[in-house]
Amino acid sequence: MSILATEVQNGDRCIEEFLERLSSNATIDLTVRCELPSDSSALQQRCARSLNAFLDRLTADMRDLADSSSVNAAAVARNSLLLTRVANAAVDQSDETATIATCIHQTAQAVDVVATSADATRGLTEELVSASTRSIDALEHSLDALRRLYEGVKEAATSASHVVQLSSKIDSVVDVIDDISAQANMLAINAAIEAAHAGTAGRGFAVVASEIKKLAGSTRTSTKEIAELVKTVRESVESAREGTGHCLTLSDEVRTASLHVREVLHTMMGILDKSAAQVVAIAAAVEEQSTTLREVSRNVELLNRHAAEGAQDAKSATELKLADLSTESYAILSRYRLGTDIEAIRDVATGVAAEIEEVLEASLTGGTVTEAELFDTDYVELKGTAVLRLARLFRVDKVSGGAFRPPKYTTTYDEKIEEPLRVLFDRLAAQHPSLTFVLVDLNSFTIMHHKDFRKDITGNDAVDILTNRVKRIFEDPASMRAARTGLRNGTSVPLRAKRSEFTSRGVDLRRPAGPRKTLLQMYARDVGDVLANMSLALYVRNHYWGALRVAFQAPDERALESPLH
Repeated sequence: MSILATEVQNGDRCIEEFLERLSSNATIDLTVRCELPSDSSALQQRCARSLNAFLDRLTADMRDLADSSSVNAAAVARNSLLLTRVANAAVDQSDETATIATCIHQTAQAVDVVATSADATRGLTEELVSASTRSIDALEHSLDALRRLYEGVKEAATSASHVVQLSSKIDSVVDVIDDISAQANMLAINAAIEAAHAGTAGRGFAVVASEIKKLAGSTRTSTKEIAELVKTVRESVESAREGTGHCLTLSDEVRTASLHVREVLHTMMGILDKSAAQVVAIAAAVEEQSTTLREVSRNVELLNRHAAEGAQDAKSATELKLADLSTESYAILSRYRLGTDIEAIRDVATGVAAEIEEVLEASLTGGTVTEAELFDTDYVELKGTAVLRLARLFRVDKVSGGAFRPPKYTTTYDEKIEEPLRVLFDRLAAQHPSLTFVLVDLNSFTIMHHKDFRKDITGNDAVDILTNRVKRIFEDPASMRAARTGLRNGTSVPLRAKRSEFTSRGVDLRRPAGPRKTLLQMYARDVGDVLANMSLALYVRNHYWGALRVAFQAPDERALESPLH
């Protein structure tokens, strides 16, 4: 009986100690099993087997839950990326639709102006047709007047020719009169001679001869005057005939030109008639298009409102806290040890965090930096000749414009603690090639990074933004949550805040009791893949300093492989 009692007591004590050990730790280790001495009672052995079976089932279920949480978190991250793209596309569509709406509205206004102009053109065309009709009528009257003028000038030319002919006849008559006058003068001279011979008997005949001589002389004088007048008249008539002939020629040319103008006007009238008909058709079409455009403008404005609402809905969808639910699930699961890959990563990260804290503490102890410097949050952009200060980490000779793009910063202490951190991070890159370690302060200033992310500057911004990420400040929500891991209400503090702002807002920066605060997030990169990011709080002199971020490939539905393999 005493032996049996001892066996029972030993078995009960083992079970009791196992249960106490299982429940007393902050992290419940579900990977251990209850092992009893071989001399334990059958009842105790059955209890231990039942307890282990329960733990096996609970561990399996919680691993499934952890795996499911990982897959769901990755899916949420991918959906978040897609929603972000949808939101951006919706915003772009909204902007484009707004631009189209503006253009259509402006086009409608322009069409209204065209319609007004077309209507005015129609009125002007009608006036032009009327004016052209009046012009043709006036031209017809002018042509009739020109015809009468032409006939009159032609008759005047004929009359002038007759006058010239009559002048020639008058010349002949004058010549005859002049001959007669000369002969009469000769007769008078002969009569005077004969009267002188007759003496007294010839006196009367002498008187007659003298009078005939006077008449002949007077006639001759008059004849010369008539000849001069006839010559003047003939010259005037000749000049008038030449002018009349020129006028006749000009009248003929004017008449010909007027006939051509009449033909042109008639042609133009035909064109104007067609134009008037086309203007009427255009005015009707423009009016119809104006009505259609107004309807299209209303529809596009409605579409613009829908697009803006869609953009707002898509933006709201990206702000859903689904990823936070996954993070909370991880926080709960982290209370248990299940033997998962993420726990293995957390174990590695916890060791690295302790090493980083040792480096920081050693820098203070050795006098490399002061406590005020190590907790400094004043960031100075590196530009101009200051870019050369980072030549200690990578080549900077291809930095263009005298500044990094995006900007890089420095503090009073980061250069002083870089070398031991660089050695540590290069060793980690060799030991854990599937993990990426990043050191940030509480404002997400990246002090040290994996060597693949502090490569030489190439001058190609699209390349450098991906391959050189050290000394940058990342202010996206995921980065800020990681940088302030475990700080209650830490993300409510403004970006790039001084430590005094944290305390003034009630954020406790002292190191809490218990395990190191850890945060697990899933996020999708622009290239489409999803990364898991585990961040662990770092403390110096028992005060929050920053965080260690560990990035690794997130699991998906196709595979749940260990990133440590």
